[in-house]
Amino acid sequence: MTDFEDYFLNFVKFPGSQKRHKPSLTTRPPSLLTPPPQAFQGRHGRAYLFNDVTNITLGGKEDRMLMTGLHTVRDVFCTPCGNLMGWKYETAYETGQKYKEGKFIVEKAMVLHEGGW
Repeated sequence: MTDFEDYFLNFVKFPGSQKRHKPSLTTRPPSLLTPPPQAFQGRHGRAYLFNDVTNITLGGKEDRMLMTGLHTVRDVFCTPCGNLMGWKYETAYETGQKYKEGKFIVEKAMVLHEGGW
């Protein structure tokens, strides 16, 4: 088990919240996707691509110019505490980025691990 998988199997605390939430994200990033999860970059550093997440609220659709081109995305918020956690790819306009459509980016910096890394 990797540190990342171990992290999501433990309790997490979201920034700005005193509550601790049992993680409801999927516990494993899709390791068969290319590039590997470690290659993703969020606004605040390392990010992970997931096929699905739960216990979230989605913001409205908006076009954003990201490092990999233009995408239509929706911000992803933690339902219990309301904090921004990442985004969902709705549409990728570059052919090589279509594999991201319908998937979620969760930023490591936006989720705190109980007891540190």
